[in-house]
This record gives sequence, structure tokens and C-alpha cells, in this order.
Amino acid sequence: NEVTSPGGQVEPPGMHMIYLPFSDDIRHVEEVRTRNEMNCPQALD
Repeated sequence: NEVTSPGGQVEPPGMHMIYLPFSDDIRHVEEVRTRNEMNCPQALD
């Protein structure tokens, strides 16, 4: 909501900006898993 007074805006509505990367800034992340991660103990009930 925009709050106004007789002299103008008391509080401006604001603006949100989202920074997007350039096309050459986008990197593909490789997911690397080792065998030790696959053999870790799991919680049991």
C-alpha cells in the first residue's frame, strides 16, 4: 500500500531488483560423489 499525505508520499512503494548473471557467468556444477559417501551409516528405527 502507498501511504500518502496532503504534501505527497510519506512512504514510497519501493522497488525490488534481482541481479541476473550474464550468459558467460553461468557455470554447470558437476555433482561428484565418492564411494565413501554412499557407504555411510544410516539411522535405523
